[in-house]
This record gives sequence, structure tokens and C-alpha cells, in this order.
Amino acid sequence: MSVFAAPIVTFYQAPLGISSHKVTVGGSWSLARFTGHMNTRVKFRMCLHVWKQQFDSSVASACLDWIVLDDSKNMLVLKLTSKKFGTCLQNETFMNHIQQILDNANIYHVHTIFNNYNPEN
Repeated sequence: MSVFAAPIVTFYQAPLGISSHKVTVGGSWSLARFTGHMNTRVKFRMCLHVWKQQFDSSVASACLDWIVLDDSKNMLVLKLTSKKFGTCLQNETFMNHIQQILDNANIYHVHTIFNNYNPEN
């Protein structure tokens, strides 16, 4: 008999630095509490990439989101289906992969459109 169990998802967040030339992780990753998809502080959320991440002998599903909070802070949210990957966040190869995702995501263009949107017009 098979048992289907919902995976336990661990959330990490880091500030996202957006300039006219580069989009980068603007600080350290920290463990984040899950506040739900209907969080009223989140003005915008965009899924940047979904993949399988290997670290040591473990493999986890990973998802990287860009969110904009109601105070206009840009954040990255990394969701992993394993609690064992905390040390992976300091790995240079992993961070190069995150930077490649950011470089390919066209965030600056979307950020500019989002900031120029005025719902009152």
C-alpha cells in the first residue's frame, strides 16, 4: 500500500538588489516563516524558476520566487522540500546558479513596468 504525504517545504528569503545594470541577491539568506499565498503584504509575486537541487546525497524540489512587499521591498523566496539544504545556501556553485536564474529572468524590465503602473489612470 502506498502512502501519499505532502512534502514539508522550507522557506528562505533574501533581499533582492535591483539596479539599472544588475539584479543580485542583496544580502544573506534567512529562514522565513510561511505566511501563505494570500499574504496581504505581498503586492507582486513572480515564479522565476523551478528545479531539482542536489546537495551532498540529497535531492529536493526547489522554487525561486521574486516578491514585492507592500513597503516596496524586493525579496527572493526560495522554497525547498528538504530541511537539509540550509548549508547549501552558502555554496558558491549554488549561488552562481541563483545568479544565472536572476540574469535570465528579465527582472529589471518587469520591475520598471511594475513601478510605472498607476491604477488611478
